[in-house]
Amino acid sequence: MPYIHPVLKLSREDWTPAEIEAAREKCPTTIETGYDTAAIASYRTFRKLKDEGRIAEHVRFQVGIPTPTNVVPRVIQPAFQTSIEPNYERGLQAAIERIQNEIPHQELAFQMDLAAEFSVLHGGAWWVDSLLSSGYDIG
Repeated sequence: MPYIHPVLKLSREDWTPAEIEAAREKCPTTIETGYDTAAIASYRTFRKLKDEGRIAEHVRFQVGIPTPTNVVPRVIQPAFQTSIEPNYERGLQAAIERIQNEIPHQELAFQMDLAAEFSVLHGGAWWVDSLLSSGYDIG
């Protein structure tokens, strides 16, 4: 999971716009997700097993990436979601680019985790009301 500044996890419903802005300013402009570090480390093991013949040569290394809609509502208080999502998106983009730069393209497959999006489409997301009331764009 990405590092989230502790103030963004506080459970409160009565944040003022000034408090939201002050908390947002404390957050890094790019939130480090850690997905790149984990994928690159895991790829080394994958490559070793492939070199040993324990994984077939045609098999690609798959990296699963959750979208912001799968992460932000679960780790950020509703009052901050709209203002923090761009920071998370920048971190996600940087992680994806680093993965693409470090792992050979012919060995790489990305899978985007769309669980939250499909849950919304099928009416099964318990957190949709809080997203919509906070102004979060789930579209």
